[in-house]
Amino acid sequence: MKRFATPHRLSKEQKAQIISQLQQKIQNTDCLVLTTFKGLNIEEASQLKRKLRQYGAEFKVVRNKFLMMALEKLSLNPLINHIKGSTGIVICDNKENVCSVLKTLVDFSKENTKLQYSAGYVYKNIVDSEKITEISKLPSKQELCAQLIMLLKTNMYKLCNVLNSPVVSLVNILNQIKDKHSRG
Repeated sequence: MKRFATPHRLSKEQKAQIISQLQQKIQNTDCLVLTTFKGLNIEEASQLKRKLRQYGAEFKVVRNKFLMMALEKLSLNPLINHIKGSTGIVICDNKENVCSVLKTLVDFSKENTKLQYSAGYVYKNIVDSEKITEISKLPSKQELCAQLIMLLKTNMYKLCNVLNSPVVSLVNILNQIKDKHSRG
């Protein structure tokens, strides 16, 4: 994907192309979060980008006007009200990593108050910052799979113990009978 941050003087064709690319990226994403990052330095932004990259997500700086036009074309007008100041977007195209991406973003914004998230478009639904925080607290797909495996493993272990119990009892009874006969 090409960068959305652009030089100041662009032709109408270049602007239309950037808006079209942005629109297409938003339309095909599973997660888009609008952020403001006033005062965030290059090292902090790079740190956020590295953290997001491990989940297949990216953080991009965009021109407000271009983002507004792309959102308007996609009929996502409620998000336009959240575009203020220096705007960055977090985009994730991997459904399985959305919770991890949001968790990373929420944790980063707690550590670094210069970055704030205001709204988003998650799983084709417009969400506010509170909903983003709620979603970030959900376990990831990998965590849910691990919990399910542990649950199944525990239940299988218990089932094996129950099924083995009569056999063990029978062996104990036979040993007691054998001991009685060998003494007497």
